[in-house]
Amino acid sequence: MKDKMKKFLATLLAVALVAVACCVFASAEDTNLALNKSYDINGYDYDPTNVNYQDNETGKLTDGQIGEVAPWSEGFPFVGFSGAESTTPQAEHNGLTSSIVLDLGAESDVSKFVVHVTGGGNGGISYPSSVTYYVSADNANWTKVGEGSKLTDPADGSSAFDASELTLDKAVKARYVRTWTSSFSTTTGSSRQNTHWQEVEVYAPEEVPLTAEVTATNGAISVQFNQGLA
Repeated sequence: MKDKMKKFLATLLAVALVAVACCVFASAEDTNLALNKSYDINGYDYDPTNVNYQDNETGKLTDGQIGEVAPWSEGFPFVGFSGAESTTPQAEHNGLTSSIVLDLGAESDVSKFVVHVTGGGNGGISYPSSVTYYVSADNANWTKVGEGSKLTDPADGSSAFDASELTLDKAVKARYVRTWTSSFSTTTGSSRQNTHWQEVEVYAPEEVPLTAEVTATNGAISVQFNQGLA
């Protein structure tokens, strides 16, 4: 009777451990570490006279608001800036850079970077020709982690909305993240050359579920847990 009870309890415990192992998992895939964080813009205002294009200390780039909104709409959720002042001739904008430096508040493991932008050429607003992401622990020494996905303005010059993304194979540690755009696309007939950013996102690595291998032999239980990061 005692042996049967031991085997029963061992089996019950094994089932319970498997259930726990299946539950001890919370995916961080949707954890945007940049949400509501502070940042500094390094660039020139696209049009200082248009309040729609300004940030005005409101944190547009990390407020979580994303949508396809025309530049002339009230409450335009983009920040417009460029590598030079808006009065600078278009040709002189080529090859110039702008960036933002985002403070995550604490050193974190990060593996995905996203910047939402608008382009297309309408009103001189074009996609940047390249997006590069950097990380730093001290906001002084920077490490390049890669290039974001390429964005191309529509041939018809209509407004377009997209995101340049970079997903790393292995997570890196960062307190600060720099998103750097360069060589703004040429917009035929436009007297200005600029980029409009809507949101910058930085994601923690996705966790891999905790798994357990449980064996029960003659009342003896063996459990092996395995967990890792994507």
